[in-house]
Amino acid sequence: QSGTPDKGFVVNPDLVTTLPSIDLGDKLKAPAAPAANNHNSNWQGGGSLTPAMLHVYQNGLQTSTGAPSIGDLRIQLTGQTAQEATACAVQLGISGASSQYTFGPLPPQSFGWFGKKTKPLQRLQTGKVSQEEFMKQFYAEGQTMAWLIRIGSLALMTMAFWMVLSPLSVAADGLMFLNYCTCGLGSVLDGAAQFVIAMAAVLLALVITTLTIAVAWFAARPGLSVLAVAAAVAAYMVFVRTHMKGGRTVPYHSMTA
Repeated sequence: QSGTPDKGFVVNPDLVTTLPSIDLGDKLKAPAAPAANNHNSNWQGGGSLTPAMLHVYQNGLQTSTGAPSIGDLRIQLTGQTAQEATACAVQLGISGASSQYTFGPLPPQSFGWFGKKTKPLQRLQTGKVSQEEFMKQFYAEGQTMAWLIRIGSLALMTMAFWMVLSPLSVAADGLMFLNYCTCGLGSVLDGAAQFVIAMAAVLLALVITTLTIAVAWFAARPGLSVLAVAAAVAAYMVFVRTHMKGGRTVPYHSMTA
């Protein structure tokens, strides 16, 4: 729905911050020149500040003419706007106004089997997009954020397991004493031990991360998870029975001396 000056939408500050920021300095106009007998046209570093004391300089207003100096006040104006924008929120009427509306967050919705609820939904983006495109973009952003969190958690968990296994790494350094009686065999064994310990930390982190993702995925999609597990169990049973039948059809030959 499009807004008009007499029937428009008042956007709350939470949504305004998502619009592109612009500099309003090029829209400033110089104030009218003060009267010749007006001695209050120059700011004295204190007291009231009137429009006649401000002068346009570059992309802002300041209390001095020309280049600013120490003690001058400078005002710079910025705003946020867009020619077209798409909002996903609840349309609410403004109390006391008959032709203006504002937006509010969509209340949390229940989903799943465990009483989980969604977060309040309130989103505004520049440009005019369809509902399908809006949902695709929103889903893609959520997936990107989820994978960034997963990868970051995997890295942190790998570091944690490496710290847990660090005593083994220090103990493996004792193999370096073999260098005194061999031609560098201690360094080779120590390097191999360090590699094995590092791989153990990575594998442990991968296992824990995979299990955590699986549990979270099951909690978010319990129905689909149950179907996937049932399909995997059924496929395994069919595979086992097929091989058992195949093994029974093999002829048995008894050989005696």
